[in-house]
Amino acid sequence: MLIVPAEQKPDFRRPPWVTLALALACILVFVGYQAGDGERTEAVYSHYIESGLLEWEEPLLEAFVQAQGGEYDSESWFWHFGELLSPGFDVAVREHWTISPPDAEWRAAREEFEALRDELSWVRFGLAPADFDARQLLAHMFMHGGLDHLIGNMIFLLLFGFALERVLGPALLLGIYLLAGLVAAGLFIVTHAGSHVPLVGASGAISGLMGAYLGAYGFRRIQFFYIIGFWFGRFTAPALLLFPLWLLNELYGHFFVDGPVAYMAHAGGLLGGLVIALLLRKQSEQVIGKDEATRAREREREEKTARIRQLLTDLRVDEALRSAEHAIMNHADEAAYWQIYVECAAHLPRARQHRVYGTVFANALNKAISMEFLRELLTEYIERHADVPALAGRAGATLARRFFREGSQRDVDHLLETASRRQRIDGEYRELLDRLISFAERNNDRRRAERYRGYLAGMAAAAQS
Repeated sequence: MLIVPAEQKPDFRRPPWVTLALALACILVFVGYQAGDGERTEAVYSHYIESGLLEWEEPLLEAFVQAQGGEYDSESWFWHFGELLSPGFDVAVREHWTISPPDAEWRAAREEFEALRDELSWVRFGLAPADFDARQLLAHMFMHGGLDHLIGNMIFLLLFGFALERVLGPALLLGIYLLAGLVAAGLFIVTHAGSHVPLVGASGAISGLMGAYLGAYGFRRIQFFYIIGFWFGRFTAPALLLFPLWLLNELYGHFFVDGPVAYMAHAGGLLGGLVIALLLRKQSEQVIGKDEATRAREREREEKTARIRQLLTDLRVDEALRSAEHAIMNHADEAAYWQIYVECAAHLPRARQHRVYGTVFANALNKAISMEFLRELLTEYIERHADVPALAGRAGATLARRFFREGSQRDVDHLLETASRRQRIDGEYRELLDRLISFAERNNDRRRAERYRGYLAGMAAAAQS
């Protein structure tokens, strides 16, 4: 069973740098450090055989395996290499030594074996409750037991980290990861007291992000994606409704499922993350509220533009045009409404298209209208219309001013040349032309300065005639 939230899509315009950094740290630890465990394990194995330790200790190993509830395979002791590497087996060997002291050769061979064994990453930095070392508290969160373990954890880290970093910010995301990871480690130590089996993996800290995600959204209804057997799909439910399901799943695994999964570390992470997020509800409320308003606005925009396009399909052009004009009057900061407004122009008689183009050009200083859109619109307008009344007056001057502000001198010159050739430069252009002349002179561009003066002279002559 898998149930994960599907409320937010990753926004790569604002990359979740801390989440990506945590994932990269786990990957680098695995590739750069843990990858060396192969050679280290080979050295341990070779020493155990060549030093004669197997001959001395095989009876002890068999008794240890049986004491753990396993069945010893006398035909191939290698299948019990994991138990042999366990610090718990060290204890069993030393208990035997209290009864039957070893000779110097056995003791020296075992000391060398333990020194080699302790260089293995999961032995050195894995969190073993019975062999606790404070440095393990942090180190174990960035280590993994294999490639599949790493990939699985990184998927969940990215899934929840992307969303949570957006809601709480990078600093709090990092804090939750570390604090929840410590809570997970604490519960693991309490519930596995005396165990020599080390805990490695980011899953406790990642469970903290999962709990924090639910805590941040509280009883808000959000979308979830599920896979249960061969069935999958989406459903909507209050976020916190999932918390007891996730927690009970971990508790069930701890008490009823055998396997190398640290269920109580997961449970500790979930609880720690939830509590931290509930304490930070004020911070998350603001961002979540803003996100909800944004999504509501997106849905409204999609519905309105779809309605306008349907009106155009039904040839109710005037009604579509009025709807588009109403939309840009109320939502001038939405680029989609300007685009649908221009789409309406294509369905109008040519004589009525000038008004649409003129309205867009007159609002060219609006940052919601992109430079690319304005360039395409100007090119389209010039190509379709021999007469260009929309380039006269305030509309044309405003469009030229936007090009100038954006530093696109080529677009300014193209517009002015077209407007001049078709006698559309009028008094509205005067202020802009004065600024263009000053700008050209400061840059020692006499040719452009003279051209702009020529436009002024032509404008003056037209006014006198």
